[in-house]
Amino acid sequence: MELTDDEQKRYESYRSRARSYSQTRQWWECGYGFLLARVKRVPEIRGAWLEQGVAVHAVVEDFENSGRTLTEEVLRTKYQDAYSAMINKSLEKQPNPDMWFNSGPYKGLPQDIERRFKVGQEQVTSYLRWTEDQPEQTIWNGSVEIKFELSLGEVNVLGYIDQIVNHPKKKGPGVRDVKTGLKPTEHTQLELYALAMNELHDAGVEWGDYWLGKTGRTSRSIPLNPDRDKLVEWFGKMDEGVKAGEFRPNPGEACARCPVQMSCDYKSEA
Repeated sequence: MELTDDEQKRYESYRSRARSYSQTRQWWECGYGFLLARVKRVPEIRGAWLEQGVAVHAVVEDFENSGRTLTEEVLRTKYQDAYSAMINKSLEKQPNPDMWFNSGPYKGLPQDIERRFKVGQEQVTSYLRWTEDQPEQTIWNGSVEIKFELSLGEVNVLGYIDQIVNHPKKKGPGVRDVKTGLKPTEHTQLELYALAMNELHDAGVEWGDYWLGKTGRTSRSIPLNPDRDKLVEWFGKMDEGVKAGEFRPNPGEACARCPVQMSCDYKSEA
């Protein structure tokens, strides 16, 4: 593995730092993509869905921290301001239209960027309407964007949980993640969150779900009985792999949406 001096410094940092769900998932999905994005920091194709997601999360957090008192107008304005600021900053870094992902029939720059300015506003409005329709689903003990630090074997894991929630049909609190895109097909993230809440706060979490911006409501609840040994292995193998310089490529369908594909020697053309 040939690295420049700056890349070597970043690699050494990643060898010793705490792990997160997102970086561990990325390494498992494609180790080479992890190397290109995080260590080599090659130019990335941008997608406006990232700024949309971050802005919606920020507005939802503000809304819940206000005790759900913010009006629709305030929420939409907050989204407009957050999204516009992030997009403008991203455009300064990457003004090339060819370096922005398209989304379906929408060209990344400018169509998809403009479209998501509206989509995000609709999603924060949907969140407001959902809380009005489901007032009994409340935040548990003010638990919004909860930071945790958990030791899993020899690995220190850091993370933030979007929400811990009460549900009238559940005997205890659950973990909820806000998703502005597709619903996840596997639930390691929720299992990690449940384990963290149970071990660090004795919360008794046995279920979780997602609030889905695409539908404006929550997913079906997911029973959670996190397997600590499984999570220790999942994070442990990633940690060992990074320290050993193992960054294996995994070409396939995911290459089409990989932001570092232009610098990849292994990308699938399928």
